[in-house]
Parts: sequence; C-alpha cells; structure tokens
Amino acid sequence: MITVGKIQSAMVNGLAVLSSEIKTETTSEMLFFAVREEQETYLCTDRADAFLVTVLIKAMREHQDILVESPISERLLYGIQTFLIPAWLKMNPAFSPIKIIATHTTTEPASQYGGLATGISCGVDSLYTVLSNLNGETPPSLKLTHLILFNECRVCAPCELTTEDNVKIKASKEVTQALGLTFVPVWSNAILFFTCAFEHVHTFHNMAHALALQPLIKTYYYASGHSIKRFWLDFSDASHYDLINAKALKTESFEMISHDPLVDRFEKTRYISSFELTQTHLDVCVRPQKSETHINCSECFKCLRTMLTLDVLGVLDRFISVFDVKTYRKNCAKNWGMTYYIRWRIKDEFAEEIIENARKFKYKIPFSACFWMLATGLFNQFAKLKRIMKRSSL
Repeated sequence: MITVGKIQSAMVNGLAVLSSEIKTETTSEMLFFAVREEQETYLCTDRADAFLVTVLIKAMREHQDILVESPISERLLYGIQTFLIPAWLKMNPAFSPIKIIATHTTTEPASQYGGLATGISCGVDSLYTVLSNLNGETPPSLKLTHLILFNECRVCAPCELTTEDNVKIKASKEVTQALGLTFVPVWSNAILFFTCAFEHVHTFHNMAHALALQPLIKTYYYASGHSIKRFWLDFSDASHYDLINAKALKTESFEMISHDPLVDRFEKTRYISSFELTQTHLDVCVRPQKSETHINCSECFKCLRTMLTLDVLGVLDRFISVFDVKTYRKNCAKNWGMTYYIRWRIKDEFAEEIIENARKFKYKIPFSACFWMLATGLFNQFAKLKRIMKRSSL
C-alpha cells in the first residue's frame, strides 16, 4: 500500500512549501510543492488532492492501493474512480484496479481568489492558449488572471532547490508582465513519482501542480496538445484523451478546461505568428543548450516542424531572434525530406498537417526533398541493422 501522509507546511529558503511523506512498505520519500513566500496563501493546505493525483499512476503500475491521511475533495475522488481509473485500465494492460482509501473527504470549496490560470512555457500550445483567451471575444469573467510556470525539480527535499531566476523563469515573467497578468512560479519534485515517459503523464503532472494551488485557481485552461479529431484512449500521450481528464480532475471549486481542442497545431502557429511577443519569446525546443545564440536549437524535431510551419506561412524571417533561420534555409530540402519520411514511417499527424498546408498555401517544396526522404530511410535502416549486428556479436 502507498500511504500519502498528512500535509505539512513550512517556510524554506524564501519558499512556502507544502509537503507529504509518501510511504510504501520499503520506502519513504517526500513529495512537495512550493511557491515564493509572498504567494504562500495560494497553496492548498487543507486537502491532499495534488498528492493523490501525483501517486495515482505509480500505484496502478505497482498494483498498490492508496491510503490518504489528509482530506481529499469528494468530487475529485468520484472523478478518478468513475472516469480515470476505468480509462487507464482499458489503455494499459500493465495497470491493475486499485482502492483509494480516504480517511476523510470534503465538499467545501477551496477557491478563495477565483483566479483563471494556464501554464506558461512559451511553446506554441501555451502561447496560443494565452493569446487567444485574452482577445476581445472572450467574456471578461473568463479571461486569464494568472500564468503558472512549472519548475521540474529532481531533488528529494526543498532545501536542495535552486530558485534563482533562470532563463525560463525570466522569459516567462517577461511575457506575463507584458500581458498585465500575475506570474506564479511553482517548484515541485512530483516528476520523481511519475514512473512513465513525460508525454504519457504530462496532463497529470501539470494538473497536480494546479491542484496544489486551489485557493488561487477556480478555472485552469489546459493547452490542448492534439485536436479533437485525434481523440482516442491511448496511454502514449495524455492529451489524446484530455476531454476525459477534464471530467476526472475536477473538484467542488476547481475545473480543468481543455482549451480549443478543435484547433490543430498549424492553425495555432498561424494565429500566434502575428504577435510581436511570440516573435521574440517563442520557445519550442527540447534541447536549448545546443544553441549559444538563440532560444531554440533549430535542429530538434519540435524546432523543425515549427520552422517549417512558419516557412509555409511566409513569416519565418520574423523569427530570426529565436531561430537560426540561415541554417534552416541551407538545409531546407533535407528538412522537408525528413518531414515526408516521418509522415510515411510513423503517420505523424503534425507532419501531415504541414504537408497538407504546404499544398494549400502553394508552397514550393524543393524537388530534392524526395532524395532526402529516401536517404533518411536508408540511414535509419542501416543504423537499425548495425544495432542488430552489435547485439548478435555480444
């Protein structure tokens, strides 16, 4: 059994920390969420909702029931048992049914400030959620008030945290201030308790952070990673079934809304490309340390698909401060060849969107992209054969 110990709150090095001891028969680890001390009242100290969501996947993978010693929201418990656990059991045969034993449930509302929030990563989905929400068509009562930055911490205790303003914090703060909203950075080691690839669990990881801020947040707009036409019960990416997640991860005073699930990635990129804020702060890279001159490495798969989209739209040159446009143009045929290859090889939906819209916008794809597609396929097959031969020789 996994036991979620009673919630503790403390001040550590200028941070307000919410923590719980997570115990199994053989281990005991601290799980924590922290904000800057001036935002202490944003933390949810009267219920363990955030902690329950964090350990849920671990419990199902390890076939362990959960005992929660602090109160949990009755509506959240209902949503997890009615929507989430049955969906996971259909998706993942390695999971097993579990019991959640709550010593006490509550129906009291947690929200005090009535805030409307979303995450700020400065990626395409993130900036689209922020900028489209703040446009003139959104009723004032539904407009964002706060932007949350989730700082992933692989440490065992909050005393080990480094909380100085790094590049990500500075950029997110600049965007938030430019939009006249309130910036809330959150630090947590929740990632250590999710024993799956991040794309499998990102919704639950991020929503655990949001649930830790229930006194602040009434409504959380979660950036949809896929359009609704890609909805299906597929554990490999939590955003495929966020409409179910939104039903499950709800309390008496907190709701998650999957933002604009009808809009695909190409249209999101098109929408945000006209904003000057995007042109100076767009950050889609999975390996930013690769570049010394730009926010984005301009080589990883996320950078390339974003640059290809901007190129099809005819606006790539507006983004010279965040992408290495010169190198991209030099390798244009190669980039298109790789895009055609992944569309064919893994049926990648984003590659499909880019190629379809290239035709729609009458973008002239270099003919030599065909050769690069073949070369990419041959290279991958050669690398696969080399790995097989290496294993055979052991």
